[in-house]
Amino acid sequence: MIYMILAIDFGLRNVGFAISDPTNKFAIPVRPLVLNYNDRFDVITIFTKIYDRILEYKPGKVIIGYPKHRSPKNKSIRLLIFELQNFLKAKGISCILWDETLTSRIQEVSSNITKNYKKYTSTDSQAARIIAQEYLDFINSNK
Repeated sequence: MIYMILAIDFGLRNVGFAISDPTNKFAIPVRPLVLNYNDRFDVITIFTKIYDRILEYKPGKVIIGYPKHRSPKNKSIRLLIFELQNFLKAKGISCILWDETLTSRIQEVSSNITKNYKKYTSTDSQAARIIAQEYLDFINSNK
C-alpha cells in the first residue's frame, strides 16, 4: 500500500508541514500555516486549520513533532500537542508523536549555512521536514 506521510511542526505563530514522496524515502517541506495574532489565542481555530491542511494533503499517516525535553517552555506546547492529537483522533485521524527535540534549532543552523535556501521555505516547514525525514529513515531502516 502506497501512502504519504505528513509531518507537523506545531507552534503558536506558525505551523510547519512536510510531506513525504510517494515512496516514503524523502520529506519535502510545504507551505506553512502562518497564524494571525488573534488565532494564537484560539486553539480550536488553530486545530481546525491544521485539520483542513491534513485533508488537503490526504496523507496515510500524520506525524506530530513532540518536544520530549522537559523544559518549562515546552510544557505548554506539549499540552497543546496532546490536545491537538485528541482533536484529530475525534475527527478519525490518528497521529504518531515523534521527538522533535532541536529540529527548529538544527534548521536555523543549517539555514545559516545555506542562506539562499531559507528564502524559499519557512524554518517551521523545514523543521517539519526534519521530523518527517527522521521518521522515514526509521521506518525504512526497519524493513
